[in-house]
Amino acid sequence: MTIASGEAAEQNTLPADRWMNSYRQMVRIRLFEDQVNELYKRGIMPGLAHLYSGEEAIAVGVCEALNREDYITSTHRGHGHCLAKEPRPT
Repeated sequence: MTIASGEAAEQNTLPADRWMNSYRQMVRIRLFEDQVNELYKRGIMPGLAHLYSGEEAIAVGVCEALNREDYITSTHRGHGHCLAKEPRPT
């Protein structure tokens, strides 16, 4: 969907610090997933590893729209959501 009016487009812009925070969150999730993968491949982490690599923007984008008091639930690829929902400074 495209936004036709300039006014609507202005309402959808975020301050640069929020964009940077989102980017940092995505990098943090990727680094976490890389570490999980490494531990799993080395046989240090038991069980299965359903990685979230490549989907970081989904969790960060969804959690950006949530309030601090909102709850989330996830399935077997929940690492990214849990990390993205971590309380942010107010």
